Amino acid sequence: MRVRGGGRAGGGYAATLAVGALVAAGCSGGGDPQATVEQFLHALGDKDTDRACGLLASAQPPYRPLDAAELALCASGLRAAVVDAAGADDLAALRTATVTGSEVGGDTAVVRATQLQGVPAAYRSDLALVRVDGQWYLRSSPND
Repeated sequence: MRVRGGGRAGGGYAATLAVGALVAAGCSGGGDPQATVEQFLHALGDKDTDRACGLLASAQPPYRPLDAAELALCASGLRAAVVDAAGADDLAALRTATVTGSEVGGDTAVVRATQLQGVPAAYRSDLALVRVDGQWYLRSSPND
């Protein structure tokens, strides 16, 4: 699985592409697309895969937050692809990354790679989001 919109980097999925982790109790999507993407990137920089995966939704309609089995798969995927593989400089950059905008259309949005500031090149990609019950989530995608 990976966050919709990218390829591979460094032998594993890049931060914006990877999916993995167990959701922490009470973790849910953000109030707007930019905040959700920033929360996701900051969580990766903090090596907090629980928080990062809590910001992911299913790949296909009907969209919903990831279930327990998907979150478990997400945990191992993010740890291997990003958290364990990322260098200290990349993690520091992810912790302070910002998002300058998004394109919103109803209950979907896109954050363009050009709207990601301070994000290492290997982690830059357009990111698709969906709104579920008033909260924004990054859309995950199985292997595409």
